[in-house]
Amino acid sequence: MTKVERADLVGQLVAKWLKRYDLTGITITTKEQKVVADSPAVVAQIVPDPDYLRATLLYAANIETEDANHVICHEMAHLILNQIGEWVCEIEHHVDTAVRDVQQRWWFHAQEQTTEKIARLMLEAERMEQAMLDFKKWEAESAGS
Repeated sequence: MTKVERADLVGQLVAKWLKRYDLTGITITTKEQKVVADSPAVVAQIVPDPDYLRATLLYAANIETEDANHVICHEMAHLILNQIGEWVCEIEHHVDTAVRDVQQRWWFHAQEQTTEKIARLMLEAERMEQAMLDFKKWEAESAGS
């Protein structure tokens, strides 16, 4: 896949998942990078700017077509939890270092697990919707024969 094809695919998936999550008021900028989050294992990362209802989706040049839908769905789900995350980060300013360290580890794992559950539910709903459309198409074609 070329860089242009990758950018087009990511842009289409971002638009789809913003609509499905009802986050259409948020502007997403996409940017391809060789390495995301300083880790070759990370394929994409959303960087929200809550003050201005916008975010940047950083994605790796090695994002695979087969995984892109899941990856983008997951990253868009992070935007749903972002407001809670802002509150959690605000608390960090009012606690000592030991509590802050525990809270940061807890929040990271809780956020990732919840985000992935949301993404998996949305992807399953998408699969079910497609199956229903395929069935209705088959049913209409069968009735016409």
